[in-house]
Amino acid sequence: MKKAILCIAIAAIMYACGGSDGKKSSFPQYEYCQADSVAINEILAPREADVFMNEFYVVFLSPKTDKVFYRYSIPDFTFMDTTFTRGEGPDDVGYPYLWKNNLPGSDFWFFDGNKREIKKCSIGPEEIAVSKVIGKDEMVNRASPFRSTVVNDKYVVYDPISWTESRSHIVVASLSDSMRVLDSIPTLAFVEVKELGGGRAAISTNTPNVAIYGSRMMCVYPMLGTSIRYDIKNDGSIEYVTTYGKEYTYDDVKNIDWKTRNQSAEFSTQVKACTADYIFMSKGNYERVEEIDPETGESEQVIKWTGVSIEVYDWEMNPVKEIELNKKEANMVLVDVYRNKVYAWDSKKDFEKVYIYDFKLDAPSAE
Repeated sequence: MKKAILCIAIAAIMYACGGSDGKKSSFPQYEYCQADSVAINEILAPREADVFMNEFYVVFLSPKTDKVFYRYSIPDFTFMDTTFTRGEGPDDVGYPYLWKNNLPGSDFWFFDGNKREIKKCSIGPEEIAVSKVIGKDEMVNRASPFRSTVVNDKYVVYDPISWTESRSHIVVASLSDSMRVLDSIPTLAFVEVKELGGGRAAISTNTPNVAIYGSRMMCVYPMLGTSIRYDIKNDGSIEYVTTYGKEYTYDDVKNIDWKTRNQSAEFSTQVKACTADYIFMSKGNYERVEEIDPETGESEQVIKWTGVSIEVYDWEMNPVKEIELNKKEANMVLVDVYRNKVYAWDSKKDFEKVYIYDFKLDAPSAE
């Protein structure tokens, strides 16, 4: 991960947001943001979250608590309600995964990994209600769609775990036709299936980050410095558009010394949100230092977290802006593209507060 997505040197333009620490950036815009914080009184352990434009809510998925979804109004984070109870009953939820949605609004989808059910939920002023269910007996495609994005409420795009193939694929399946696969494309990730503790584990290397807005899909490979653009057509097929950065073949990727590259990595990135103009990625920074183990007296390498920033790119993967967040301990972030805010929290502690940042983003050039 030593390379950024594009190695382009551009003079920095400094912006202030509650003060600046004077850092220079290779992005055309840079902003150092200081947070306000809001106390959270409810006991939850969020793994995923999403922002909903129409109703001004954030919904957190908390898989380790008795209640599954927690809803807060924004920007003040007033607690609203909870939805679903964890359990095995007919109306309970087992182990859910919140899906992304390329349409802003007040609906969301999730996949229950235990029950193998897909549910669509509608957010109203009084409650969150189930509006559609796809049961396991209705699914022609038996793959588990964990990391997924719903496209126009018609299709779901995801990368299924393969136990037989060494190459990863991105799949488009039909939500209205029992998850029938309509098209798929191979990725530059590869999968190793290993026997662990009497079971099997599928380990994916160089898995792409996927951003989808409208019909546009960007597969970002931060570990390669490469991004590939596709279009999702009206019939669910995937059309290649172009590659940004160096082009790689699958054989190129397989022959990379990933162990050495991973050991020298200094940051990790993840797509957090996208709009018609921009792709927002969180960049988690860390350093590897040598420390002496107090028990053994031996030197060991320790990974130390050094903070997170938001990197903004356009849809040609040109760097637009770097947004640095002052609360270094807050390693989980949620980008609210509707209100130009970032919400962050520290996953290593109890979910006791949310840090709220306001950022500015210049309108894209008309040229």
